Amino acid sequence: MATKQIIFVVETDNRSRTDDVYIIHLLKSCFDLTNNDVTYKFIHLGAKTKYNKVNVQKKIKYYVNQNKKGSNHIIICMDTDNIEFDVSEVKFLKEVENYCSSNNYEFVWFCREIEEVFLDKIIDDNEKIKESIKSAKSNYLSKWTRRLLPQYNRWEMNCT
Repeated sequence: MATKQIIFVVETDNRSRTDDVYIIHLLKSCFDLTNNDVTYKFIHLGAKTKYNKVNVQKKIKYYVNQNKKGSNHIIICMDTDNIEFDVSEVKFLKEVENYCSSNNYEFVWFCREIEEVFLDKIIDDNEKIKESIKSAKSNYLSKWTRRLLPQYNRWEMNCT
């Protein structure tokens, strides 16, 4: 059976994997992923400026090759950080958007940080691992995310 595979390219590093926690939580909240043909993988950048590096492309290609008979969807996820105060950040995000478009990838950005979207608060860098673990254990989603979920709970994973 062909598999639908979603490859998330995320900013977090391979050690902390904090972005994974929030994305997996969202997927499980929106979709029933039991007994279906959707899989997801993560590629960890360690810094958002590494999105187009050769090693990242090799990892994407590796995962795609593992699922040759299925459909593959690559999603690059970035924090916007302080976009409202930094013009270079706007330029950078536009570059990433163009890169995604030219490679048939999707681009998702979190205003300002993924933690702010999912937890409704800014987390110090040295607290991010602890906070992601805590939120996963408590099954916490921000009010904003919970407000969105009712409209998505009826979604079917439609990745063609």
